[in-house]
Amino acid sequence: MTDDMMDLRLDGDPPKPMGPVQLEQIMEPGFPLQTLLMFLPDVALKAEYERLATEADGMAVDTANGLVEADAILGRMADQRSYIERCFEDPTSLANRLHKRLTGLRSDFLKLGNASLERLARRVFERRRELARKAEEERRREQEKADAQAKRDAERAAEQARKAGAPKAEVKRLQDEAKVAQAPLLPVAQYAPPMKHASGADLWKAKLVGTGVNDPLTPDVQEMTATQLAAFKVLVKEWLRGKAPVAFIQPNWSAINERARGDRATFAAPGLVAYNHGSARTRA
Repeated sequence: MTDDMMDLRLDGDPPKPMGPVQLEQIMEPGFPLQTLLMFLPDVALKAEYERLATEADGMAVDTANGLVEADAILGRMADQRSYIERCFEDPTSLANRLHKRLTGLRSDFLKLGNASLERLARRVFERRRELARKAEEERRREQEKADAQAKRDAERAAEQARKAGAPKAEVKRLQDEAKVAQAPLLPVAQYAPPMKHASGADLWKAKLVGTGVNDPLTPDVQEMTATQLAAFKVLVKEWLRGKAPVAFIQPNWSAINERARGDRATFAAPGLVAYNHGSARTRA
């Protein structure tokens, strides 16, 4: 459900968790659930890998013999890593199958009800927002009437003071106050009955000026319409003038680095330079 819609809460106790028997019944025939439940990794594998790691961290590689010894320890560590990964391969595969089955069932259980809940939540939200808008309009009209009356009362008080021969300074003060007189702010009347299981909140976002109904709301530059691109250029110009925060203009590093990987040392772009950020690899 989207952030600007209802937060619907259902009362009641949470369901009891499934046990192994029930899990076996929902999996495909022959699924080795007990194999997964009985899996216990051998901690000696971890201890040996960490022992090799300690040995590797203390190795010197500033001589030819040191490089040979380092290559040997790298091979032993790569072998140990592969063995650990193979030991976890079957149980993690089974766990993944179980996870997919359970999440698939959950989606099936929730699909119809969630769709209905979301539709009703949207209808409730939009109706309450419409009622709130009408209530605010009514409050504004009443506020204007109250402000006008407050202004008339203040003007009348200033005129009465003048006729009564009050000092000019006092009359002037009352006349100045009458010009800006306002009534106390009126509250918004309750526009909808209280709801226990639904609440709503506005969620304001930004879009490029000129974005049409069918245009993407958050497009990448290459996806922008001509109108959106013109608005984006205005934003960039305002950023260059210091009128927009730098966070609004962020480089697309994924696209830039993809181009650099392809061009390598020949990469060229204004304000950018390619560099080699390679990484070490090991083989068993």
